[in-house]
Amino acid sequence: MSGHVEAAADVGVSRQAVCPGAPRVRDFRGLNPRSFDGRGNYSLGLTEQMVFPEFDPDSVSNTQGMNITLVTTAQVDEEGRELLRELGMPFQKEDED
Repeated sequence: MSGHVEAAADVGVSRQAVCPGAPRVRDFRGLNPRSFDGRGNYSLGLTEQMVFPEFDPDSVSNTQGMNITLVTTAQVDEEGRELLRELGMPFQKEDED
Protein backbone atom coordinates (compact mmCIF):
# COMPACT_ATOMS: atom_id res chain seq x y z
CA MET A 1 0.00 0.00 0.00
CA SER A 2 3.00 2.30 0.33
CA GLY A 3 2.81 3.70 -3.22
CA HIS A 4 -0.89 4.45 -3.03
CA VAL A 5 -1.10 7.16 -0.40
CA GLU A 6 -1.21 9.93 -3.02
CA ALA A 7 -4.71 8.76 -3.91
CA ALA A 8 -5.94 9.32 -0.36
CA ALA A 9 -6.88 12.98 -0.90
CA ASP A 10 -9.13 12.09 -3.82
CA VAL A 11 -10.64 9.20 -1.89
CA GLY A 12 -12.28 11.64 0.54
CA VAL A 13 -14.83 12.34 -2.15
CA SER A 14 -15.19 8.63 -2.91
CA ARG A 15 -15.62 7.70 0.73
CA GLN A 16 -18.29 10.37 1.09
CA ALA A 17 -20.01 9.04 -2.01
CA VAL A 18 -19.90 5.33 -1.24
CA CYS A 19 -19.47 4.58 2.45
CA PRO A 20 -22.28 6.66 3.98
CA GLY A 21 -24.69 5.67 1.24
CA ALA A 22 -23.93 1.97 1.10
CA PRO A 23 -25.32 0.98 4.52
CA ARG A 24 -28.61 2.69 3.61
CA VAL A 25 -29.13 0.14 0.84
CA ARG A 26 -31.75 -2.41 1.88
CA ASP A 27 -30.20 -5.59 3.33
CA PHE A 28 -26.68 -4.19 2.93
CA ARG A 29 -24.06 -6.83 3.75
CA GLY A 30 -21.01 -5.07 2.36
CA LEU A 31 -19.61 -4.30 -1.07
CA ASN A 32 -18.65 -7.15 -3.38
CA PRO A 33 -14.88 -7.63 -2.98
CA ARG A 34 -14.64 -9.18 -6.46
CA SER A 35 -15.75 -6.12 -8.44
CA PHE A 36 -12.20 -5.17 -9.39
CA ASP A 37 -11.09 -4.92 -13.01
CA GLY A 38 -7.81 -6.85 -12.80
CA ARG A 39 -5.79 -3.62 -12.52
CA GLY A 40 -6.71 -2.56 -8.98
CA ASN A 41 -9.70 -0.35 -9.86
CA TYR A 42 -13.11 -0.93 -8.25
CA SER A 43 -16.54 -0.41 -9.84
CA LEU A 44 -20.03 -0.57 -8.44
CA GLY A 45 -23.50 0.45 -9.53
CA LEU A 46 -26.30 2.10 -7.61
CA THR A 47 -29.90 1.87 -8.75
CA GLU A 48 -30.95 5.19 -7.24
CA GLN A 49 -29.47 8.28 -5.67
CA MET A 50 -31.72 8.07 -2.61
CA VAL A 51 -29.09 6.11 -0.67
CA PHE A 52 -27.28 9.40 -0.09
CA PRO A 53 -28.49 11.38 2.93
CA GLU A 54 -28.10 14.68 1.04
CA PHE A 55 -31.16 13.92 -1.09
CA ASP A 56 -34.59 14.81 0.25
CA PRO A 57 -36.97 12.05 -0.92
CA ASP A 58 -39.87 14.51 -1.11
CA SER A 59 -38.03 16.77 -3.55
CA VAL A 60 -36.98 14.05 -6.03
CA SER A 61 -39.46 13.30 -8.80
CA ASN A 62 -37.27 10.97 -10.89
CA THR A 63 -34.74 8.61 -9.38
CA GLN A 64 -31.47 8.03 -11.19
CA GLY A 65 -28.88 5.33 -10.88
CA MET A 66 -25.16 5.68 -11.35
CA ASN A 67 -22.00 3.71 -11.95
CA ILE A 68 -19.03 4.56 -9.75
CA THR A 69 -15.45 3.56 -10.52
CA LEU A 70 -12.71 4.14 -7.99
CA VAL A 71 -9.44 4.36 -9.90
CA THR A 72 -6.37 3.57 -7.79
CA THR A 73 -2.64 3.51 -8.37
CA ALA A 74 -2.60 -0.19 -7.50
CA GLN A 75 -1.22 -2.55 -10.12
CA VAL A 76 -3.27 -5.61 -9.14
CA ASP A 77 -6.65 -6.23 -7.53
CA GLU A 78 -5.27 -7.36 -4.17
CA GLU A 79 -3.35 -4.08 -3.76
CA GLY A 80 -6.46 -2.10 -4.68
CA ARG A 81 -8.61 -4.14 -2.29
CA GLU A 82 -6.11 -3.59 0.53
CA LEU A 83 -5.96 0.15 -0.17
CA LEU A 84 -9.73 0.59 -0.22
CA ARG A 85 -10.19 -1.61 2.85
CA GLU A 86 -7.66 0.55 4.76
CA LEU A 87 -9.58 3.64 3.67
CA GLY A 88 -12.77 2.24 5.17
CA MET A 89 -14.60 0.59 2.26
CA PRO A 90 -17.10 -1.86 3.77
CA PHE A 91 -16.36 -5.03 1.77
CA GLN A 92 -18.19 -8.32 2.33
CA LYS A 93 -16.22 -11.16 3.79
CA GLU A 94 -14.73 -13.22 0.93
CA ASP A 95 -16.97 -16.26 1.59
CA GLU A 96 -20.24 -14.25 1.39
CA ASP A 97 -22.06 -13.36 -1.84
